[in-house]
Amino acid sequence: GQVLAQLTVQLVEALNAQEIPSASSVVDAFNAALVDKAMRTLSQQLQDLPLPLEPSELEAEYARLVAIAQRDLRKRSFGVSASPNLEATISPALAAARDANFRRSHEVCESVFESCVDSLETSRAAWLPSAKRVAAKLRACNETLERCVGPAAPKFKTKLSQMQAQEQEQLARLFHEQLANALSCAALLCVLVSRFVLKSALLELAFALLLLGVAVLPRLVPFGDGREALWRSPLGQTILQVYEAVVYNSLWDLNEALPLLCACAPLLLLLRCALWRRRRTRGIASPPVENFSQPLTQIFTKSE
Repeated sequence: GQVLAQLTVQLVEALNAQEIPSASSVVDAFNAALVDKAMRTLSQQLQDLPLPLEPSELEAEYARLVAIAQRDLRKRSFGVSASPNLEATISPALAAARDANFRRSHEVCESVFESCVDSLETSRAAWLPSAKRVAAKLRACNETLERCVGPAAPKFKTKLSQMQAQEQEQLARLFHEQLANALSCAALLCVLVSRFVLKSALLELAFALLLLGVAVLPRLVPFGDGREALWRSPLGQTILQVYEAVVYNSLWDLNEALPLLCACAPLLLLLRCALWRRRRTRGIASPPVENFSQPLTQIFTKSE
C-alpha cells in the first residue's frame, strides 16, 4: 500500500508540473505541423524549378505553388476556416529563388555570349575573309542567344547587338583590303605552282594577270581609291560573287580546308618530280632506233 501511495504522489506531481493538453492545443499543434510540412515542400519546389526563367515566369510559378499549398492546407487542416498566410513565411525562400535565377541566367547568357565572341574572332582571323561567313556566324549567334533568358538577358542582348554593329562596320571597312591581300597571295602561289609543278604557261599567264589586276593596277589610279573603285565596278562585283561562292557556301568552308591544301601542295610537287624523273630515266634507257628509211638499192650498193 505504501508503494502504491508513492506512485500516486509521483503521478500527481508530474501532471501538475506540466500543462495539461487540451483539445484546442492538440488541434493547433496538428495544424502547425501541416504548415511546417507545406513550407518545406514549397521551398523544395522552388529550388527544383528549371532555371533560368523570366522574372514574370518565376513569379507566376511562385504564385501557382503557393495557391496549391494553401488549397492543400485548407483541405487537410482541422478547425480552421481561413487559409494560413504562407507568403509572409515563404518570402526568404522566394528571395533565394530570385537570386538563384539571376545567377543561373547570368551564367547561361555569359556562356552563350563568349561562344559568339570566339566564333566571330575565328571568322575575323580567317586567311580567306568572307562576308557570307560573317553573316552566318551572326545568324548563328542570334539563334544561340535564344537560350539566354532571365533577368540577365537584356544586358547580354544589348552587348551582342553592339558587337554585331561593330563587326559589320569592321567588315565593311576592312573586307576589301583583306580580300585583295588574300587574292594577291593566292595568285602568287598559283603562279609558282603553274610554273614549277603544273608546267603550264597558260595558267601561269592567267594567274599573273590576276595578280597584276588585283595588286598593281588599283595602286596606279592617280585620284581616288583605286581599290574601292575596282570592287565597285561590274568586274569587281563578279569577282566578289565568284569568290564568295568558292570560299564559303553550304557545302564547305575553304578556309577550314586551307591547311589541308597547303599540306597537299608539297606532295603534289614531289609526285611531279617523281614522274618527271621516271620519264627522264625511260628516255635515257631506251636504245636508239635504227634508221630504216634508206632505200634497198642504197643498202645493197654499200654492201657491195
